[in-house]
Amino acid sequence: MGITACKKEFTIHATEEGTSGKAYLKVVHASTNLDTFNIYVGGTKVNGAAITYNSIYPVSGVNSYLTIDPGTQTVELFKPGTLVGDSISLQSFSDTFEAGKYYTFILTSAGQIFTQDAFPTPDTGMIDIRFIHTVLNDTTGKTVDLYSAKHGVVAAGLSPGELSDYIPVAYNVNIKDTLYVTRSASSATPLSGRAVFATMALTTGNIANLTVQRSYTVIFKGSISVTSGTKARGLIGYVHY
Repeated sequence: MGITACKKEFTIHATEEGTSGKAYLKVVHASTNLDTFNIYVGGTKVNGAAITYNSIYPVSGVNSYLTIDPGTQTVELFKPGTLVGDSISLQSFSDTFEAGKYYTFILTSAGQIFTQDAFPTPDTGMIDIRFIHTVLNDTTGKTVDLYSAKHGVVAAGLSPGELSDYIPVAYNVNIKDTLYVTRSASSATPLSGRAVFATMALTTGNIANLTVQRSYTVIFKGSISVTSGTKARGLIGYVHY
């Protein structure tokens, strides 16, 4: 299947640049079943190099999103073509994008998650963290928590395909902290009593532009039974603002 359309312009902006009247989109590749894809919005390819597993697009700059026209838009993911262009559609959805609002589309191993990024501005000395569980081959009926070494449970009881609200967490660059994905347990259960599936130190090496009064999303991705290699279970994160 081919896609034809009139040429449209799609650009990547940090929102501080000012793009009045536009909507904003970020795409996350968290599907262990797919190596690469290209992104089309309204029939027009918007990325350069193909998006690989474990990638977040776009990634440059604080609060960097793809700017798109508001209104009803179709977002479609295509397998990169070698002979006849991008001809195999992998996933697609149509939705209404509102001007001035931010959205994330996540491709997972069993489908897709589309959510509005209604991120707040955290208070002094705080960051806000949203947790998304995309490991869709987890044990049926089981849930996971996001746990901070310094603060305990951040988000509790998420099933595959679910996401938390933005949760305020105290942050100090001079005090080390680590996030863990654990099997859900009582909030009083310490880390030593929890089954741990993934860890991520809260550092700028793992989440770009990590500093107070910004909001972030942390994603549990990969295969629940794989502990090493490219598609092992783990955490990735990105900054909103």
